Amino acid sequence: MSATTITIESYDAHGAPEATVRAAFTLMQAEDAELRPTEPPYTWAVFEGLHRATNPGERYLHFLAIDGDGRAVGTLDAELPANGANEHLALVRLYVLPAERRAGVGRALVRALVEALVAEGRTHVRGQVVEGSDGDPFAAGLGATVGRTNRKSRMRLDLVDRSMLEGWVRRAEAEAAGYSLVGFDRSCPDEWIEEYLRVKETMNTAPRGELETEDWRHSVEETRASEAALAAAGLVRWSYLVRHDASATFAGFTEVVLNDDAPHHAWQGGTAVRPEHRNHGIGRWLKAAMALRLLDERPSTRTVDTENAYSNAAMLGINNAMGFEVIQTVNDWQVPVATLEARA
Repeated sequence: MSATTITIESYDAHGAPEATVRAAFTLMQAEDAELRPTEPPYTWAVFEGLHRATNPGERYLHFLAIDGDGRAVGTLDAELPANGANEHLALVRLYVLPAERRAGVGRALVRALVEALVAEGRTHVRGQVVEGSDGDPFAAGLGATVGRTNRKSRMRLDLVDRSMLEGWVRRAEAEAAGYSLVGFDRSCPDEWIEEYLRVKETMNTAPRGELETEDWRHSVEETRASEAALAAAGLVRWSYLVRHDASATFAGFTEVVLNDDAPHHAWQGGTAVRPEHRNHGIGRWLKAAMALRLLDERPSTRTVDTENAYSNAAMLGINNAMGFEVIQTVNDWQVPVATLEARA
């Protein structure tokens, strides 16, 4: 195939015909099989729910590469932050079917992206690539560099030392006097929402490596839209928080996302403790309490996956003790739009 036989089509996922979204879903299935073979693949319900979602804090660009037979052979999605933080960035996912690589399909998608980003005034692109995959030389060829190296890890719940987790909880309850464990499922209560947003922004203290990024922000409107998107996709989020009782503020949080279509699996989302509340065992308390809840209330769950920067020694210390083991290395690549414009 040559790039001259490829047509790049852009679409608005929110109102796109089902056939268009199905074409993107087929490519996602191929990407899952190639790059994430040990993870439960996206189902149509999950993909459509998330793909069509809207959020006031971000906009999306979507492109498909269509060959001469009308078949989608490549896809590119770009998330554009739009809440006043990191509005220089486009967060990109690009995938081309293996048989169609090295024929200009990926670069054709990148050229379409660059044209749109120049019009938007965006200056930098970031994307994740599984280390050792074909994405590595492709990103390097476009002038991108690795800004942070991340470890994707997995914990087998049947191998977890339950007595250790229970010990962490007891120790934290003793050492962190004046703190309480609270939580919610799916939707944050209105009376907690502002404090919840502030504690989630503690994730900005996690190691960034060389990434050219600003602190991320969260708003009530964005959070409610995210909750609605998860519900539309059939996903459930469990959230635990540790509250500092005297100030009625949240000292830390942790979350997992569950999918009834993959009852054996859970995804560990963010975990963070505010700096002024650290060294009381709160991080271990949060992670242990969530793992114990999975064991007790969702016994079908066999594995929990998470991702952290290799430089995040504090969180990796907790994860290693719990039994998380490396399954992949995933790199955050970044590149100026001007470099892409010259290279693509």
